[in-house]
Amino acid sequence: SHKKCVNGLIGILKRNNVELTCVNRVELDRQHLSDIDLMVAVGGDGTVLSSAHFLDHGTIPLLGINSDPNVTLEDVQVKKKVVDERRSHGALCFSSSISMAEDIPRLLHGESEDALGMRTRIRCKVKSTFSETRLVPALNDLLIANPSPASVSRFRMGWLTKAEANGGSIPTGDYGTVTRFGGVVYDVS
Repeated sequence: SHKKCVNGLIGILKRNNVELTCVNRVELDRQHLSDIDLMVAVGGDGTVLSSAHFLDHGTIPLLGINSDPNVTLEDVQVKKKVVDERRSHGALCFSSSISMAEDIPRLLHGESEDALGMRTRIRCKVKSTFSETRLVPALNDLLIANPSPASVSRFRMGWLTKAEANGGSIPTGDYGTVTRFGGVVYDVS
């Protein structure tokens, strides 16, 4: 179903006179980003997240297409919610293989720009005694952990909140998701 989705998307883009280069996720690197106006990630939320790591400066928009949605076309048509949890949810995706034939042309012609959203990204600079490392911005979450699982990590967050933990996770998702899993919502203003 993934290859079918990719081929379908290529056909839609070509019919709308869009110049494109198709690159496998495994082969993607920063050289592919020169002279592009848009990156389209076909897969699921994981593909969108890994693709976002290549877009350091936020100057190139990223559009996600869910190639294996967890509902079928029949479920959408009869408005019932039969969900297959083995398939992709697509929360970070703009469209899916089911609706891309309608969604993509509308977007290309400026009819659904309001459906696009900006995502918050986390920037992280890791300082140690002898070095400083800037990590690529994270789209969904950032894990800070000691390389040794048995050790305690000590870290200071950018807004000077001290914490100790075996690891830390700061989701940029909605308030309900963070609190449902026992997370702490930080006021970063």
